[in-house]
Amino acid sequence: MNRTGRSAGALLPAMTTNAYEVAGLSPEAGVAIGDTPKKALLFAAHTGADLPPEVQKFIDDAR
Repeated sequence: MNRTGRSAGALLPAMTTNAYEVAGLSPEAGVAIGDTPKKALLFAAHTGADLPPEVQKFIDDAR
């Protein structure tokens, strides 16, 4: 048994959440994840030195 009181091999129950398209941002660049659109957080994955311009614009506009 570990510090959480569960055996080391115990499985956690599956969790689900929602993904939402973000206006002005292609789903390939990023999506919002959360229980509701108002509570969702932006998630983007990118393999490069700079963010895609549309993601950077979204961040800049939110400031």
